[in-house]
Amino acid sequence: MFKKQPKILIYLGNVRVGGAMQVSRALFNYLNKYALPFKYDLYVSRQLAEQIDFTHLKGSPDIYIGGSRSYSDFLGYINLLQLKYDLVFSLFGPKITLLKARKEVSGFAQLLLLQNLQYGKYTFLQRLKFSIHIFFHSRSQLFFVEADHVKAKLKSTKRLHKQKVVVSRNVVNPIVKNGLLRFASNLIKDKKKIYLGYCAGFHPHKNHQILIKTLPELKRSMNCDVVYLLTLDKSLQHHFPNSTNFICVGNVPLEKLKSFYTFCDGIVFPSLAECSSAAPLEAMFFKKPLFASNRDFVTEDCEDYPEYFDPNRPCEYVEAVTNFFNNSKSIVSTHRTKLGSKKKFIEMFDILKGEL
Repeated sequence: MFKKQPKILIYLGNVRVGGAMQVSRALFNYLNKYALPFKYDLYVSRQLAEQIDFTHLKGSPDIYIGGSRSYSDFLGYINLLQLKYDLVFSLFGPKITLLKARKEVSGFAQLLLLQNLQYGKYTFLQRLKFSIHIFFHSRSQLFFVEADHVKAKLKSTKRLHKQKVVVSRNVVNPIVKNGLLRFASNLIKDKKKIYLGYCAGFHPHKNHQILIKTLPELKRSMNCDVVYLLTLDKSLQHHFPNSTNFICVGNVPLEKLKSFYTFCDGIVFPSLAECSSAAPLEAMFFKKPLFASNRDFVTEDCEDYPEYFDPNRPCEYVEAVTNFFNNSKSIVSTHRTKLGSKKKFIEMFDILKGEL
């Protein structure tokens, strides 16, 4: 008797900004070139649909477009749609829907609740949001995470400790290597200033406040002007003291990242909590000075490459940046990162095939 071929729904309905958008675009670049070992369809957010060309995807999947706001899928048509599939894979978990699929897998979840050293900094509503995410994550039978320490925290978390967890390490997308587009055609570099890049979102745990608090002291210590280039939407510019020292350049797509890193004199990564971020690896790939939090989400992959500081101690941040530039230090670490999104996706999809 003819047996129906298993089919997967790849869920990207919650991808709207930031690193999730970059990883999603890397996924589509892969799907444009390589066939998957199973049949699949795609469910994407409206924001992602506006940026992606679906005409060249291998396997001719059906494309479903969801809402444009957080939690818009909770009561959306995906609730019934997902029941047609043998497995739903959320590239960035969790998938927040009223009904659950037959089988669910979550990838690269931002489980900030697990890294609760800064939990008290969040409002009641933010903490409630994290708790809701934990509930919906508990529906997944398998998690993909990008570091061993995240796996360990998952396994020690109530509701989630029984699930299978696979480590799929972060990599630099090959597209950034040959990117030819300029990230900001109207920006002219002043050689008398130091330009520091900040590649992160506008969230409390990203710790952008340390940049604002330390700017006066940093300028005094460096004896020169400092300009931060922030990959934040330009509508957020009013959250910063001025547009001279803090420039929101907007989202920088993969094709323009090479230009961005080349322009910057260094990259700052002051995050308090993180599950995955390509920024430190990209800084290493382009051999840029990296000033980063001394937390396991950086040290595990970056080893001795960055100039580390305690993200809760602004004075250490100022000292790390000042010592590097004032003493004309150079990068002595031999640790480097590699390109490798193709291998990463191959391994992930082989594992998903085994779950069918």
